[in-house]
Parts: sequence; structure tokens; C-alpha cells
Amino acid sequence: MSNFFRTVAIAAAAICAASSASAATITYTDANRGPVFLPRFDSSLGTLQSVSFDNRYSVTASYIYNSLPGSPAPMVRIFGTIGEPAYGQVMVNEVVQSYFSAANQISVNIVKTANPIFTADLGGYIGTGSFVLGFYSLVAPGYAPALSGGSFSNVSVTYTYLAGAGAVPEPATWAMMLAGFGMVAGATRYRRRKTVIAFG
Repeated sequence: MSNFFRTVAIAAAAICAASSASAATITYTDANRGPVFLPRFDSSLGTLQSVSFDNRYSVTASYIYNSLPGSPAPMVRIFGTIGEPAYGQVMVNEVVQSYFSAANQISVNIVKTANPIFTADLGGYIGTGSFVLGFYSLVAPGYAPALSGGSFSNVSVTYTYLAGAGAVPEPATWAMMLAGFGMVAGATRYRRRKTVIAFG
């Protein structure tokens, strides 16, 4: 093998190795209180491979309490869900101590974590807008819900994607291109050789 073709082969191998290692990650984090908005994946960055969430839901839920003023705040059974399946939903079914948050109103604090990873049906995470993680449905049997919101904190999402997919040729394509360049260069060098014709 000539030095030229050996160089082409080494370059092709290096480019193939670099192309196959092009996976990258992007992390968005929002620790603000209230319903949390996180950006959707930007498809111009590449092809989305997986989505993982790291959610710490801190929720305050309030309920109407019709007992006499001054009575102790009761223990309350709370059940339901926090979050949504697509973003990390957690189930709640426990007895917690309530506290008086207003006249004739009790509140409870629920803290849960969710760490789901999704690798299929990722179309819902792609776009130019954002999605909201501030969802919860918590019921306290025997108590009517009060008109008050919940707080959410420490919510982040990580997108794993193939960087530059569509813009960067596949490794096989790179190899074919380099091989083609090598053949053209070799043919050009062959044509430049001098030919001597001898007459008898």
C-alpha cells in the first residue's frame, strides 16, 4: 500500500471514530417556586435519544376545616398524584399532620421525588415552546379542597441527543468520500507518468 493510500485509510478511521462518539447532553434546570416551565428540546441541535428528569416536588395543598376555632389541627390522610406520567409522576397515600393556614383552613406539605428516564415516544419533548410540570391531584377524604395553589421546586431535565445529526455525515459516508478522493488522486498521478515509445 502506498503512503498516500495509507494516509487516506488512517484519516478515514479517525473520522469514523470521531463521528461515532458524537453523543452529547444538555441540561435545563429551574428551581423557581410555583408551576415549573422547562424548555422543550431544540431539534436543530440533533436527534433526541433520551429524556431524563430529576424532580423534587414540594407541594402545599389546602382544605376547608369547619371545626371550632382553637381546635387542634388534625392528622389527615392524603392520596393522589403529583406530576404527570410524561414528566415523572409519583403516587401519594399517607397520613400527615396538617396545620392551620387560614381561618377555617388547614394545609399539608408533601415532598416527593421522581427520576424517570424515557427512551421511546420522545416526540412530545421536541418543539420550540415549553411544558409545565406543576400538576398535582391530592384528595383528603372528609375535607373540601380550598382555593390555593401548590409550590414546586428543584426540577430539572436532561436531554441526551446525537449532536449534529443530519448535518454530519455517517462514518460510512466519510469513508466512502475519502476512498473516492484517494482513487481520483491515484488516477491523476498515474496519468502524469511519462510514456516512452520505441521504434524498431
